[in-house]
Amino acid sequence: MDRLSRADADIDLLIERRAYEAEQANREAQAWAESAQRYNLRRAADLRAEWAEFYRTQIAAAEAARERAVERLARLVDEAAG
Repeated sequence: MDRLSRADADIDLLIERRAYEAEQANREAQAWAESAQRYNLRRAADLRAEWAEFYRTQIAAAEAARERAVERLARLVDEAAG
């Protein structure tokens, strides 16, 4: 009976250890997933900010080009009239 009790104790210990390891693995996986989600959210926000800045720059360049075109047109009209 002593060997049977020892075998049962060993099996119980093995089961407890495997359950603990599985729980630890689940915690690590969850922490990893949360970290990845935070990173992805931060990265998406950074990309949105970069695109917004890019488009602000494009708008400023287009407005400057429009202004130059209006000034050139005004000079051409003045030259044609005068």
